[in-house]
Amino acid sequence: MGLPSGEDLARSQWVTPLDATTRKVIGAAAVELGPMVPGQIYWLRTDVDAFYLQGATGVVVTTATGYPIFGKEGIRIYCDAVASNGYVAVIASGAGLAWLGRVS
Repeated sequence: MGLPSGEDLARSQWVTPLDATTRKVIGAAAVELGPMVPGQIYWLRTDVDAFYLQGATGVVVTTATGYPIFGKEGIRIYCDAVASNGYVAVIASGAGLAWLGRVS
């Protein structure tokens, strides 16, 4: 399993249904999205400024330990092994929504 190529990044198709594991209300309490499929690229979006952290199931994020993701923007995330980075935790200071969708 290698890193995604430029061709992989250019070729995107939404293939994950939005359900209780891939679309969650976010706020002051962290939520976990996932699991992701190894070897696939995902798009993480939020509609409010938030913080995220990728890891194993039970990953914990705070506003001090997470990476910022700005509202109404998105980032691509790559999963190479569910046991080590197949989940994403998201936390925000305000109420909003987070989505995690597979695009490859």
